[in-house]
Amino acid sequence: MEGSGEIIGSVLRRWYALAALAVVTGIGGALAWVSRDQVNPDGVAYVSVARHYGSLELRAAVNGYWSPLLSWLLTPFTWLPVEPLHAARLIALVLVLIVVVVVLRLGAPGVTTRLSEWTMFAFASVLGVSLAYWATGLVTPDFLAGVVFVLALVALGRHLQSPSRTTAIRLGVCLALLYFAKSPGLFVGLAMLGVVAARDLRADGRRRLDRTTLVAGAAFLAPVIAWVALISVKYHRLTISTASQYNWRLAGPGPPTHPSLLPGYHPPVNSGDVWVWDDPSWLELPRWSATDHVTYFATHVVSGINSGLTSLTTSSLLLVIGMFAGLTVTLPRAWRGVRAALIAGGVVLVFAHAITIMEPRYLWMVGVPLLAAPVLLIRFAPATRGLLGILAFAAVQLIASLILLFTITVPQQRVEQGGLRTMARDSRAVVPPGSRVAGPQGSTY
Repeated sequence: MEGSGEIIGSVLRRWYALAALAVVTGIGGALAWVSRDQVNPDGVAYVSVARHYGSLELRAAVNGYWSPLLSWLLTPFTWLPVEPLHAARLIALVLVLIVVVVVLRLGAPGVTTRLSEWTMFAFASVLGVSLAYWATGLVTPDFLAGVVFVLALVALGRHLQSPSRTTAIRLGVCLALLYFAKSPGLFVGLAMLGVVAARDLRADGRRRLDRTTLVAGAAFLAPVIAWVALISVKYHRLTISTASQYNWRLAGPGPPTHPSLLPGYHPPVNSGDVWVWDDPSWLELPRWSATDHVTYFATHVVSGINSGLTSLTTSSLLLVIGMFAGLTVTLPRAWRGVRAALIAGGVVLVFAHAITIMEPRYLWMVGVPLLAAPVLLIRFAPATRGLLGILAFAAVQLIASLILLFTITVPQQRVEQGGLRTMARDSRAVVPPGSRVAGPQGSTY
């Protein structure tokens, strides 16, 4: 089993890998710099929660609505003279580079000719720039969850190939991080653990779980149960996440009830919070039942699915070929469970969001591994097969991305100091003067 240092070292010894990382770092850094002061309501909340952790206000920091991993990553920056919004873009860029390094390492065995080297350079560069364009915009954990999903799939493949206690612990930790990155990740993690358990039950007709599977389950569930216990104590009921219940009520019929869309100041419940959106778990929203609003609910689900399909067809052409690569390429027997886990995770994620609220960014968790999937055509197929097709898709995607980058303009309004007084008690705590504030759907106001 290679360590992270060995993986990075093996990647940096190849010219096309160094060139791709340089391209992604340069263009991704420019994108991060351009959007460094853009603020969205969710980003305000994650920064506020990070400040609670930084000042050891743990009662306010422990939060059932906002998944904790992004705030944990931002917490060290609250002790430094660094604006957390800028730190969020830096973290996003590092996550992009992690995905690119993983792709370069997985594809390395198939890169044996000059053509394949140039193809891998083009693919890794376009993939990294596309991911950076997504990740450095809004401050949300969706891209982070996608990167953790990639790492979990790799850990799963390694474990299926040569199961051991070490690979089991790595897999379990990745699955736990998936839940901490985004609450639906709990069910994605359970589905992935189910893939491992199914393999055990089918192996040699023994009908029992392997000991390493139990180790993976313990490494996964122990931190999850500890966190569930913490937030359950806070909200006085068994709580995995308050997001599903809140979003279900938010999606109901009737006028908008999102705090960002309502006038006036909405005081928070937790002392030290900036505004009520720092922990909307306490908001009382109208209850509704799908059985009482069958037509509305059916229309809502169809709209959510259409939003997902629109995201699939417009986000990236590489996503389409990524689905092809992930679902049709012949994998080594030991790695076939990775495909099953990717499909199961995607189904769980789409189902979870289609019945509540579906935005394109919610699909980043499964979109990031699908975008990385074309590397399977390089690693597990003959070196000359499919390379020209990937190169063509990469070129078209690059051209399309550049056209979109320079032709689409989003109306922006400069927010003067104190301009968020209707949203926050003290906007200067999280929003630097002159920042651009993005609304719930990516608009600005």
